[in-house]
Amino acid sequence: NVDSLIWGLSWRLLWSASLRASRLAAGEADIAEEAKSQESMEWGRYAALQTPLAFGFLSESDSNAGSTTILARELRRRAAIWQGCADAVTERIRDADVEMGLAMLVRHREELLKLHKQMYLDVIVDFSGLPPLEKEAAHWQLLQNQMALLRQEMGWEE
Repeated sequence: NVDSLIWGLSWRLLWSASLRASRLAAGEADIAEEAKSQESMEWGRYAALQTPLAFGFLSESDSNAGSTTILARELRRRAAIWQGCADAVTERIRDADVEMGLAMLVRHREELLKLHKQMYLDVIVDFSGLPPLEKEAAHWQLLQNQMALLRQEMGWEE
């Protein structure tokens, strides 16, 4: 699950992506979400959103429309714990906003899996023919590019 946090597959990123989708749908300014102070935050509140999305989280949001509602409800519940109470922000996130945020994370996940598959195949089959350190550096750069794309999709970078 540490990899889930490193690659951005957490409740926190799903919340941020859903919040951004909500703002854009309402025609509001696309400003980066203000970071909430985590200093002296008790563990239960902190972990509510910082926890990685569970293994198999996509099974909760398959083509069944009710499953998206369940995922959205759980996300709002976790956001309310994170904030210390439910408020207008947690209540304004629609199921459609969560679907849009989830779709972005799924695309990100698929790209990461593809890059990891290429990396392992290159080790086994030696596609690139590069020396090991150069091979590692090339794959690392591809992963960094994907993370930069994620930051752009989140509106954090241009």
